[in-house]
Amino acid sequence: MHIINWSIERPPKAVIEGFRQIPSAIVSDSQGRQRSMNSAMKPLYSGARVCGPALTVKTYAHDNLMLHKALQIAQPGDVLVCEAGRYTEGALWGDLISTSAQVKGIAGLVLEGAVRDRDDIAALGFPVFCT
Repeated sequence: MHIINWSIERPPKAVIEGFRQIPSAIVSDSQGRQRSMNSAMKPLYSGARVCGPALTVKTYAHDNLMLHKALQIAQPGDVLVCEAGRYTEGALWGDLISTSAQVKGIAGLVLEGAVRDRDDIAALGFPVFCT
């Protein structure tokens, strides 16, 4: 069963801007290393950076339906953060949905799962971090 939370409380823009220049490792350390992603998480391409309010998503192997739904709900500047059960045998994200996300103004994607179309996503300049 999927559960959708329609009321997402986002932090003030000033708070987001305050975090923009702080490395994620320092943010994690300052929070007692809580709310940190799997150490296998890597940028899809060199130089990718992202900062913004997290719109969290839970999905399952071979099922990117909730990523599509999150893309509908997301506001410009949001970062989609998806836990996909560490499944890496099939991609849940690629260049077409990256293009849609970029057009909508989504800041980036953090996916505990597989992504395809690395070169095309890098050419778009859409920040993606994945396992």
